[in-house]
Order: sequence, then C-alpha cells, then structure tokens
Amino acid sequence: MTYTLAELDDAIEVFKQQLENIRDDEGTSVVIAPLLLDNFKIHYQDGALILEVSGLESEPDSPEWMTTEFEGDLFTFQCDANRYQIEILYLIIHIWRETKTRTDTDVTDILLEAFRFFKNRWTVEGEPKTDEQQRGFIGELIALMWVIQNKGEEHIRYWDASGHAANDIEAPEFHVEAKAKTPTAQKVQISFQEQLQVPDNKELYLAVTNVRLNHDSGLTLPEIRDNVLAGLEDSGVSTVSLKTKIESWGLSSAIEDKFTSKFVVGKSTIFPILAEDGCAEYANWAAPSGVEIVTGFDLILSELKSTDVVEQQVFPKRED
Repeated sequence: MTYTLAELDDAIEVFKQQLENIRDDEGTSVVIAPLLLDNFKIHYQDGALILEVSGLESEPDSPEWMTTEFEGDLFTFQCDANRYQIEILYLIIHIWRETKTRTDTDVTDILLEAFRFFKNRWTVEGEPKTDEQQRGFIGELIALMWVIQNKGEEHIRYWDASGHAANDIEAPEFHVEAKAKTPTAQKVQISFQEQLQVPDNKELYLAVTNVRLNHDSGLTLPEIRDNVLAGLEDSGVSTVSLKTKIESWGLSSAIEDKFTSKFVVGKSTIFPILAEDGCAEYANWAAPSGVEIVTGFDLILSELKSTDVVEQQVFPKRED
C-alpha cells in the first residue's frame, strides 16, 4: 500500500466536502479535489452531478443510469445527485486508490479501467461481491466491533476496508487481522508469509468469525451492516465515518438490493498472536537463495499458544 489510512480518510472527507461545496456554486466545473487531475472535473446542476473527463481517445463504459455524451475527446456523464452521490464517491475513491498504488500506469488507462469496473459492478449477473468477499467483509466488521468495544471508537479510522494494507486494522498500538471461516473449520487461510508478523512494539490479534451461508434463516450483508451499525449506535458510538468506509468498500444504499446471499454469523474468537507462535516465526523466516514464496498458508488455530483468547457472540446465538 502506497498511502496511509489517514490519507485515505482525508481523501474521502475532502471529496464529501466538495460534493457539498459545488451545490453552493452551481454550474461551475472544478477539479475533483482528491484526484487533482486537470482533465477530470465535476459540477452540480439542477439536481444532477455532472463529471467531465477530457483527453480520451475512446468512450468509457458506464452504468445505464448515467446519462452520457462523448464528443471529440470529452466524455461527460451525469446522474441524479441524491440517489447516486455515494456511488460517485465510490468511483472517485477507487480511482484515487488506483493512482496511488499504480504509479507507473498511465492515468488515462486507470480512468478507462475504473469506468469499466464501475459498469461491471452494475451489470454483472449475480451479486456485486462474491460470497467469499462478503464473508470476509463480515469478518472485518465483527473484528472492528471488538476493537471499538475494547480499544475505543477512535480506532475506526485505522480499518482499511480496501484490503490494501497488510492487516485489516493497523492502529498505532496494535494490528488486527480478520478472517471468516465455516463453523466446522479448524484452520484459516493466511494470505502471505508476513501477514502474521508481530509488529515491533505492537500487539497483533487474529480475529476469526464463524460465518456460514444459510438462505433460509440468514441475513443479507446489508442487514448485517444495519445490525452492526444499530448495535454500535445504541452503545453511543458515532458511526458516520464507519458508514463512509462501508460505502467505499462497495456497499451503498443505491446497490444494496443486489446483495441477496444470506449468512448466519456465529461466535468470534480473538487470538493474540505471540512471537513464539509458528505463524509469527514463519513470517520472519528467510527463504534460501533462489527460493521464492508466492502463496499463503493454512493456519491451524489450535496450534496458537496464547491463553488470553477471547470469544464473543455478536448476534443472537444460533445453532452452528
């Protein structure tokens, strides 16, 4: 990741503020603040958000709900501001991330790919995210609930919903890696060798949540999101920034009806990762010369050594 979570949060807040400001200066095109690309501008007119991208050789893809025009090298598209503002935020932050992480790629290529990705989000058959992606996201939400309840709500800002960081939550004093598994599974998949490397002068936790598909008695991802937010709000937690992070992951009100898979969320277990755990030792292991480790590994949870394991039940207990 070539940006910090603070920079990401700042980019989101800057664009949200810009979306408010352009309503006060209706009809005036301005450069999109987080991107600072001279050929990509935005303005507000008669209840619509209007974006203009110049210097293009071909017309980008776009969802059907966008009204578009391509003339010369200028691509203009507009949409209802109230209904699709969050979707535009999602698109802009996606482009921002791509420009930060793919610095050797031509910006025009990034823009064209971003619009293609955006169209696919709306036209692909089935759901916007796979079952595996949704299960992983649920695991992250539950891990974040534990962090908020035990470390404080100020740590919401350290959750990387984009998945670009080595660990899902990277706070100054600790890191948390979140995983989801089926209730009967005894192990979890670790994405890469160094993922459970204990940071210097920090604690590292592995949060594992039981999540299983159940189309009869389960909840959809939007329903789980709503339950999480309601639970936090009932306990006095401000969820404004959390809602924005969830939207930037790709779960917004405009598209939530497309999420139809249902899940039962079981218990969550928090494992402190110790330096003497095999996964932490493996993270520090140097491969012999000429050997490259390119994949992750399965971690058997019963092999973790800490006695300070915490179990929590976020939703009403069900049969796993």
